[in-house]
Amino acid sequence: MSYSSPPSCIMFYRECISQRQCAVIKAHPWNDKKWLVTAPTAQIPSSSPPGSGFTLKWNDSYLASKAGAQIVTPMVYSLTNKQYTRGKSMPFREFIHNLNNNTSVDQKSEEAYMTTQPAAFDSQGRLTVANAPTPPLLDDMPLRPEIMGKLTPAAYNLWMGKTSGKSSGLHQDWHDNLYVLLRGTKKFKLWPASLTQTHMKPRGTVAEVFDNGRVRYEGAERCREDGATARDARRVADVELAKAEQQLDTAEASGDKKRIQSARKAVEQAEERLDSALAFAVGGFANIEEEDEEEEDGGDSDAFDDDDDDDFDDDGGDDDEGQQVDGENNLPHFSSVSSDQVVANSTEVVLRAGEMLYLPAGTWHDVTSYRDGDNDGGAHLALNFWYHPPSSKGSFEAPYEDDLWERDFQLWCDANGRS
Repeated sequence: MSYSSPPSCIMFYRECISQRQCAVIKAHPWNDKKWLVTAPTAQIPSSSPPGSGFTLKWNDSYLASKAGAQIVTPMVYSLTNKQYTRGKSMPFREFIHNLNNNTSVDQKSEEAYMTTQPAAFDSQGRLTVANAPTPPLLDDMPLRPEIMGKLTPAAYNLWMGKTSGKSSGLHQDWHDNLYVLLRGTKKFKLWPASLTQTHMKPRGTVAEVFDNGRVRYEGAERCREDGATARDARRVADVELAKAEQQLDTAEASGDKKRIQSARKAVEQAEERLDSALAFAVGGFANIEEEDEEEEDGGDSDAFDDDDDDDFDDDGGDDDEGQQVDGENNLPHFSSVSSDQVVANSTEVVLRAGEMLYLPAGTWHDVTSYRDGDNDGGAHLALNFWYHPPSSKGSFEAPYEDDLWERDFQLWCDANGRS
């Protein structure tokens, strides 16, 4: 599916999201008032090269000024061993400087690439939503681009490097992905999630393939098709109850009877949600207490849950020739074969700066990155939005079977001063 401009969110849900259909959008979300990253250029000569139809606010100078203090840990690709390893942590401005001055690595044998950052948890117990260096950059973009409708964001990531012609390795992700290319070119080879067990030869053992394409591998905590686990339900309910009780304490200290009454009602509602979360745990897909016992006994219930989206879920991973990321060669959602060895037809997409790509959860993809000439040192740059995948029986108005992810996202927004 291809669009010359962003379609309405209802149309996009009907034609792509609900159908689990990949799509190319040959524009950025310029209709979103909060989108300040790029802007379309009014008059573009027909002879202009691809990707020249917009102006980019996020040049290297701006990124270093706006987000330079953020600490990032780039990957380093060995041209000798054909492997990625984690490099040293540094301020983002230092990474940009080193990248442009060829001082970040030994340029004769290594190449640096900033991908998603190592997994970490925030103060409310969720995996980091805004990965470095994106937190200050959120000022320049909508947290929820209109095209994605009512899907709930799971994470924001920035990708930057000079690696050219390197493959990500064939893999799939747990989340829906809106991938926004800002500089450079990316070549995607795509296969549907339905081929997971017949053609794609994943390294992990498949436990179940959900109707929405999401795959759960053996060793992962049991979950719904939108990724929600008993642990998520309990975590969100615990945070909501603590917040309600704190508001009640404040209300009682004020002596305002109306505030106290309202706060007590909020506590009651939070307690009801906690009861529901416990029912989710006991009667749903996993019992928290049982899983805790498994972990104490040496079990690995969380070994390959969504935490594994942290390392190489898009285009910073394994080498196309089968060389693996150092120490990461057992990631279950990577294929044990290269894309050239898959005996099934693929869809190939060449994504250029100024365009976006939508990938439903579970889509198998291999990504090759190409540099952007000499612009800003020639680095390619991309921003991606990960979303909790919708339930197969969901609708545009209610993409999930309940409001768990929406409540969780609102808690994150409140805690980070985001609306």
